[in-house]
Amino acid sequence: MIFPIVQFLLFRCAKQRLLNMANIAVAPSPPRLRLLGIGPSPPRPRLVFGPSPPRSDGPSPQQGEHEDRFTPTNPCLRGILKLLSDEKSADVVFEVDGKKFHAHRLILKACAPTLAECCDDADGMKPVPIAGVDPEIFCHVLRYVYGGKVPDEVLEERSKDVIDACDRLGVGNLKVEAEGWYVKSTDITLGNFIDLLNFSDTKKCALLKEKVMDFLLENDTDALKTLSEGYVPQSESMLTDFLTATTRKRQKTEDDHISLTPMTINALRSNLDRKGLDVDGTREMLTAALRKCHAFALVKGAGLPEINGRYAQVGEYNGMPQYEMSARHKGEDVKFTLYRYQYGVNIGDDRWYISILSEASPGPEDDDYYFVEMDEEDGWEPKPNGWVCFGNGVEPAPEVHIGIDNVGAETA
Repeated sequence: MIFPIVQFLLFRCAKQRLLNMANIAVAPSPPRLRLLGIGPSPPRPRLVFGPSPPRSDGPSPQQGEHEDRFTPTNPCLRGILKLLSDEKSADVVFEVDGKKFHAHRLILKACAPTLAECCDDADGMKPVPIAGVDPEIFCHVLRYVYGGKVPDEVLEERSKDVIDACDRLGVGNLKVEAEGWYVKSTDITLGNFIDLLNFSDTKKCALLKEKVMDFLLENDTDALKTLSEGYVPQSESMLTDFLTATTRKRQKTEDDHISLTPMTINALRSNLDRKGLDVDGTREMLTAALRKCHAFALVKGAGLPEINGRYAQVGEYNGMPQYEMSARHKGEDVKFTLYRYQYGVNIGDDRWYISILSEASPGPEDDDYYFVEMDEEDGWEPKPNGWVCFGNGVEPAPEVHIGIDNVGAETA
């Protein structure tokens, strides 16, 4: 009885091997899961799971190599924003006009330090009162702190309220964004410029103040009649702002020579933002922050190798940072100086130079090597590229990069 059973099993194994060999012969491609027709009936459609053959009407692999690649977004920001509605993980509660808002101290400390300081003396989850802020605006501000975006319609319709709330809570970037909307949507007139001037001064809205000052210069005669009626400036900085606006207007009107013109607020903020610094504050605050951050300059790639290296900031010339580096050149100890030189409005020449100065200050007897043209947006630092040989310079011209010791290692 055992022999017929063994014979039957051997027969079944041999039959299965033949079927497998037939499948391999028909489909030589890599193993795939298939549903094959079975039995003597005509072949039935075969369903194959696996990579589809390339379409003849599609782009070649070289052309569409990256078109089908899906790159998911970083979930970090989305995850942080979700925490805003997670009351279980919150460790602080704010109460604004009777409404409660849960938050996380760690996120506040990183993104809204002033608001975080309000919680320093908080007793557990006891609500921290926030006065003088509308609950709806506070909700938008808190969402912004968590990485969200304030809707455009809110910024357009309630920009002044957002400015006021952000000024109280220390959310500077949103305040600057709202200020831009406010300036765009507000018409400055002889009837409201004093109120706008006082508001800009109180809230440190430098862009708004700049626009009001420009309005005063364009309407100086009529504005003077209004100001003469007992107006008293709220701060001494208003005189500085007015003189700054006067200088900017005079240079653009007389010679269109913007290099001698003080930088606009947007230009100051743009320079600071590129360096990861605070963009909120008065003109004096923005200017002071920009002066401090230019710690050194890195010059590289010059055809004259002794010019390459790290230049330390040693002071200022014409209100701009000046950098020096000691080196050996032609067998002598020299100091290469990187500085901005202004010839004057009549010549209209304004450049950054790399030179060996003949005296303490730049002059016509200097030994010049390279220069780059300057415009208003790049006024506080030389352009990294676009340098050309001049005087005793050797090709190729260098690249110049500004480093910032107080915010990180930006050396390239």
